[in-house]
Amino acid sequence: MKFLAPTFAGLSMLLTPLAFGALGEDATSVQKDAENLGAQKIIQSFSHYSRHDISNQWLGIHEFVGKDGKVFALTWHGNKHPDFKNLLGSHFAEFQAAIAQARRQRIHGGASIVEQGNLHLEIGGRMRSVYGKVWLTDKIPAGVEPHEFQ
Repeated sequence: MKFLAPTFAGLSMLLTPLAFGALGEDATSVQKDAENLGAQKIIQSFSHYSRHDISNQWLGIHEFVGKDGKVFALTWHGNKHPDFKNLLGSHFAEFQAAIAQARRQRIHGGASIVEQGNLHLEIGGRMRSVYGKVWLTDKIPAGVEPHEFQ
């Protein structure tokens, strides 16, 4: 039987120093994200948003940008989590509060879903295989469903 490390235990050790287009902020930083990862950016257009795909050998990030040019959702998968402080921007404090609440309730291990104000976060995985999704519920464009965030 394998032991799976708790999702939030030692999370700070998984953070990397890379910057990403912050949730709720302008998408102009997405190209810089690709440069920081040493990756190319591929843009896929959909009717209500565009998805900016950035990946290298250890991390893949999808940044969802509305017609207003703002990042409203992000997903990631790879060997380690991205830098949450940069990834969540001004919503990082909400994330910290949600993690603290989960710890108080002893919610750990496996995947976790956290709702904190306007922020929805799904995070999980195990050592060297992690994933996550985060979005702002009030910024999702009309006609778009969260299950589209892959």
